[in-house]
Amino acid sequence: MRRLIIGGGEPTLWQNLTGVVQLAREMGFAEVQVQTNARLLSYLSTCRELVESGVAGYSVGVHGASSAAHDFLTKTPGSLVQTLAGIQNLKRLGQRVVVNTWIVKSNYRNLGEIVRLLAALKVDAVRMAFVRVPGGMTDQEDWLVAKQEMAGSQIRSAVIVAQRQGLPLSIAGVPPCVLGGDAGAQSVCASFAQISFDSDAPCSWTNSHTAKGPECKRCRLFDDCAGAPVEYTERYGWSEFRPV
Repeated sequence: MRRLIIGGGEPTLWQNLTGVVQLAREMGFAEVQVQTNARLLSYLSTCRELVESGVAGYSVGVHGASSAAHDFLTKTPGSLVQTLAGIQNLKRLGQRVVVNTWIVKSNYRNLGEIVRLLAALKVDAVRMAFVRVPGGMTDQEDWLVAKQEMAGSQIRSAVIVAQRQGLPLSIAGVPPCVLGGDAGAQSVCASFAQISFDSDAPCSWTNSHTAKGPECKRCRLFDDCAGAPVEYTERYGWSEFRPV
């Protein structure tokens, strides 16, 4: 199936986005997806116009359970309120919405709250991923990057909340050993792509983004683990990752 994913910058700011979607459908793309912050979709008329143009699904970023947490990362006061209103409009119009959440130092303690918020909005799925810093980490990124050994228990709690809420949740960039190393932790790390819009969606974390340390070969989950983020281990080493 030919699929077009529209992202990069903020596509809802394009004056001709609906025309691009319609052209894509005319060119034979069976499915068009839009990656957006959904802020402009808080206007119901704008949201309806985009839906009617033929978009099949939406990927929306939510990075905090409160305006203080989310807006701190977006650097835009009021952005969470608009994003949540956009999600509400999309769901009101019967659209499929998958939410992406970066796991960072400022939000890892509240991942469970984010899951509860998104479950209340009846989004279709949530994808949480440990933040990536392409090009390597320096002192300048310390404000952003959480230590995985500190975040592990909070990520595990978010998984439990999602299971209780019946909300599909996947985790990327976090090895099972950080989550506890048992079968439950292994299952949530199994495939980042499974909850995307379709079963053959590409994985956001590939072998080029992750690595395994010298002790990993002793781990019983070695074959099922994607490894730890390369730039993370280059900065912080392997002491947090222990074979299970």
